Amino acid sequence: MALDPEQFRQKRIQRQAQRQAAQKRLQMRLLLAFFALVGCAVIILLATRSASPSQPGDAGAPAQTAPAGEITTIRIAAVGDVNITDRVVNSATSVQEYNNMLMDVSHLLADPHLTLMNLEGVVSGPPYGGSRSTPPELLQALKKAGVDGVQLANSYTIHGGISSLATTVAAVEAHGLLPLGTYKNDGKDKPYTIINVQGVRVALIAFTKGTVGMGMLSNGRYGTNILYTDYDTTYQKVDTERINRILSDVRSEKPDLTIAMLHWGSEFNDNISTSQKKIRTLLEEGGVDAILGTHSHYVQKMELDAQGRFIAYSLGDFLGDGTRAGSEYSVILNLTVEKNNKTGNTVIKSFDYVPTFIVNEENQPLRVLRLKEAMAAYEAGHIDRVSQTTYEAMKYALTRVEARVAGK
Repeated sequence: MALDPEQFRQKRIQRQAQRQAAQKRLQMRLLLAFFALVGCAVIILLATRSASPSQPGDAGAPAQTAPAGEITTIRIAAVGDVNITDRVVNSATSVQEYNNMLMDVSHLLADPHLTLMNLEGVVSGPPYGGSRSTPPELLQALKKAGVDGVQLANSYTIHGGISSLATTVAAVEAHGLLPLGTYKNDGKDKPYTIINVQGVRVALIAFTKGTVGMGMLSNGRYGTNILYTDYDTTYQKVDTERINRILSDVRSEKPDLTIAMLHWGSEFNDNISTSQKKIRTLLEEGGVDAILGTHSHYVQKMELDAQGRFIAYSLGDFLGDGTRAGSEYSVILNLTVEKNNKTGNTVIKSFDYVPTFIVNEENQPLRVLRLKEAMAAYEAGHIDRVSQTTYEAMKYALTRVEARVAGK
């Protein structure tokens, strides 16, 4: 039987009411699901924060989240001195030109999780070069190439005075680099840095043997970690008390790995002094896992002992004039570090290195090249090959790098 108009209207109203009720039920389900998801996210966030509490001593870079799994593996790279001289500065006028100097090796600096170097100079404005003042474009280029931490505790820490140290620290930080080995004398700043690298807490300490005969003001605005009490004269009296105090403070923060960057030894000299051996023992007994040396301008002995402790007495000159025999070749060091996320045990598993060479050819900007690859390019007749004179120097340098690393 057909429905009359009034019955049809009532049926339509009833169907609309049913549809509206169904829509409300769907909206309610979606709303409940949304709140459930939000609640789960909050619970996960809180649980994550509880499981990985922030550490008050950690610096802000380079912080990365630890990957899931029982073992976390990180790679740490280090290079030696970057010497600020007229030749280095005049080889470029822009960030891009400085990066061109490092183009062949920049991927070796950028690929590791953490890359460290020693800046043998200051940032105190023009004139640049012979004054040891670094142009800001070079700092930008180093950051762009992949450098993370810059050792400032070295011979030229206070070249130009304490005010120069202050401008250097400020400039290094402004370019996104970590200044290492210097600190503010405000009672709050620490003479070391702790960073989180893929969930591995790495403590970085840097010391210098001296400051080219210049004395530091004990009540100055800035301080520098120094290895000797007679740092402005003969470098014979190791400052055991201060070194132990810093190491004790570092241990109290319970880092997974501790690295000490040392500007020590004698320039253009292969000998390892008695005081260097004493300092090595002092640091290793104080919990240091790796010692990375600079200052001699030569590549020197490297070794990884049975306890997983590593030492490189000197990494050589990464960038400089390279005019003195032995200072034109260097290495990019790589440390492989493993942390057991269940036990917390962290160890340096292995090390390797890439030999490099500073190409200093007439009327050409300086270049840092991988030694073996540059030799292969020459032998293959590539258009961008080095000169025959440079090639012959490279052949000798390669044999010397391998012998020096072995302590021969």
